[in-house]
Amino acid sequence: MNSSLQLPEFGYNIRPLFCLSPDIVNLNCGSFGCLPLIVQDEYISTFIKLEHNPDYFIRQIYRTEAADIRNTLNSFVGAEADCCVLVPNVAHGLHTVLRNLTWNSGDVVIMASTTYDIITRTVHSLRKAVPTPEIKQFQLFFPNSHANILLEFQECIRNSKSPSGKTVVIFDTIVSSPGVVLPWKKMVNICKAENVLSLVDAAHSIGHETGINLAEVSPDFWVSSCSKWLYVKRGCALLYVAPRNHSMIQQDLTPSMIIPDEKYSRFQAEFFWSGSTDVVTLMTVRPGEIMFGTSVRQQANIDRKEIALEFRQFLGGEQRIVNYCHSLAVQGGRRLAEILGTEIMCSTGEDPLELVGCMINVALPLPEGLMRAPDVLHNLDEGLLESKVYVLLFEHNSRYWIRASAQVFNQIEDFEKLGISLLRLCMNVK
Repeated sequence: MNSSLQLPEFGYNIRPLFCLSPDIVNLNCGSFGCLPLIVQDEYISTFIKLEHNPDYFIRQIYRTEAADIRNTLNSFVGAEADCCVLVPNVAHGLHTVLRNLTWNSGDVVIMASTTYDIITRTVHSLRKAVPTPEIKQFQLFFPNSHANILLEFQECIRNSKSPSGKTVVIFDTIVSSPGVVLPWKKMVNICKAENVLSLVDAAHSIGHETGINLAEVSPDFWVSSCSKWLYVKRGCALLYVAPRNHSMIQQDLTPSMIIPDEKYSRFQAEFFWSGSTDVVTLMTVRPGEIMFGTSVRQQANIDRKEIALEFRQFLGGEQRIVNYCHSLAVQGGRRLAEILGTEIMCSTGEDPLELVGCMINVALPLPEGLMRAPDVLHNLDEGLLESKVYVLLFEHNSRYWIRASAQVFNQIEDFEKLGISLLRLCMNVK
């Protein structure tokens, strides 16, 4: 953690430490993340070093750095030793698991109706496999409550799982749209009790929630993006495979070169090198060997090299970051709903905010007759882009919503600017 006596003040005070253009209001880091300048500078410096001597860098430096970063992230998510590997993105990791499993007649895959579209298409691509697993759906609608989700989740598994073969259940830790937190740890426990495999899409988890503790929760498979919330450059994700399942994962989606090095397990060696890719991206997780530019260090009042995880420590650590983002999401969502004359998406359970992490869903002031009307979302989306204030727009449960992501550089004023833009745009929807 930052050893200085005074931690940096969040909001517009630290916005200059990020790569955002000054005239952009970004309330959508949940989609593509937002890179700190200090991470960008380290990426460029390391990239230059790679190009000075590609063979030495990739054959010597990269291998060691990749192993160190993998171990760092392994500890960050509280996983057992040697249980995590780096992959380009969440879809790649989930696809790798699905393609490595041996499918037999009678096997079943269960996924939620809110599963991210790319993952849904990946699952349906299994229909080309022989034998083909049966694909079933867990209907999930919001508003809802954690208690009800758990009851319906267990009932769905009991009614849908294979009576003789294996069943793989795919679910999120934090759903993409709507942006809601699921009781995923308890869902993992249900999977264990029902003797089915859990494949967890944790795209939004790293940097968004604390206390992940994978060794304790022990899902069968778990994949998270490092670029959405952790301040790592796009193109880096973490795949966790429980120790009991290492034998199931025989290779990366594109098989890797074999590394003649006993320091690495067979499982980890399979994910070292599967063809030309941007090897520098994953090295923005933690410090490399090149110092940052002086101007950026001075901006952040940093005397040593800091990137991604260490930059987050400079900001005050995981809990401080998450607390601010969650609080702003709630306050900003309520203020936005007040401006629009609508409401935030709350839980129907005892805790109305149990669905809220660092993202908040707010209903749009559009009449029900517009449901599924052509071009409504497209026109609103184009209008937001032109206004230079952006959030995710989506339709769910017969209503239009926005999903706003709160970050440490945001303030309540950003939600107010968004509200003004949305009011104007919604008034023009016919």
